[in-house]
Amino acid sequence: MYELIIIGAGPYGISLAAHAVANNLTYKLLGYPMDFWENQMPQDMFIRTPHEFCSFSDANDELTIQRFAIETGVELVSPLPRPVFVDYAMWFAIQSGVEFTPELVIALSKSGNEYLIETEKGQILKARNVIIATGVEHFKYMPDMFQSLPSHLVSHTSGYTIQALKGFQGKM
Repeated sequence: MYELIIIGAGPYGISLAAHAVANNLTYKLLGYPMDFWENQMPQDMFIRTPHEFCSFSDANDELTIQRFAIETGVELVSPLPRPVFVDYAMWFAIQSGVEFTPELVIALSKSGNEYLIETEKGQILKARNVIIATGVEHFKYMPDMFQSLPSHLVSHTSGYTIQALKGFQGKM
């Protein structure tokens, strides 16, 4: 049984896992590392947040994006290119000793004093504590009035991958 299972391997999940490592907790971080940022955001997107607010959280506040830039030779320009943010995330994970289990969770339940987590690959995991840090990707909402319309007439922004967006290029 794990002391902690973190569901979601984006910025918040990675930061939480870094704190779990620093506190010697037995943990498992479930999710595809930075998948939303890597595969659902436009490749040429920029992060407009000032650099001092882009750093992930670690126990000693040492693994900042500024340190990443110094150690890797990356220039921190403003606005920050999305690929630099993703690279920083992976550097942060390595530096903090975070390990990923690239699987999605399909079920979460509580049994007595423990949580049961089932993954897409059929693993059943047990934990004393669970943190859900999944971000927005899996929470689309489509109002009832649009549910019956054909998919070629209505869509949700969460359904657009980078490749799908290219179909709109040059159209007004």
